[in-house]
Amino acid sequence: ILITGDLASTVENKGYNIIASPGNGLQLMAMNNSNEALSDLRVRQAINYAVDKRALIEAVWWGYGEEIGSHFPVVLKEYIDLSDTYGYDPEKAKQILDEAGIVDTDGDGIRELDGQNINLRYISYENRLLNDFSDAHAQYLAELGIGVVQEYGSSDDHWSKLAALDYDFNNNNWITVGTGDPLA
Repeated sequence: ILITGDLASTVENKGYNIIASPGNGLQLMAMNNSNEALSDLRVRQAINYAVDKRALIEAVWWGYGEEIGSHFPVVLKEYIDLSDTYGYDPEKAKQILDEAGIVDTDGDGIRELDGQNINLRYISYENRLLNDFSDAHAQYLAELGIGVVQEYGSSDDHWSKLAALDYDFNNNNWITVGTGDPLA
């Protein structure tokens, strides 16, 4: 199986057929709650409402994926609360922040929390289109009024920052339940 950023052209130009089935991998964007802005539940909720996850799946993975609110893959539906997701609602995201007083007071396009612009570091590395997702997340958050500084490096750099909690957002992918048993 070829899973790369040029999958669509490979299928069109080479005549391959894609057979898709649920797997045990997932891609996630984790938020570091030790960051002052991200420690605020309202900010995290707004971020979740601001990102159109279904559109990302369609655009980046050509529709091959599911939106779930869990670290369990969709093949383990019996362990997942599929209702625990945030739908795409950018107006609700803005309303949550506005009602919390997290607004852009100086007109620079970035909302402030306690008088400081919300500028968050997003670490990622090139693997399974992670940087494409990071780019899209940054665009959605800019529309919400949250600044994002993207840091792309090697997987080694990424893992070092992840282990040290040296990030605000962490884009990652995991192969979960490698044994096929979530309890093993």
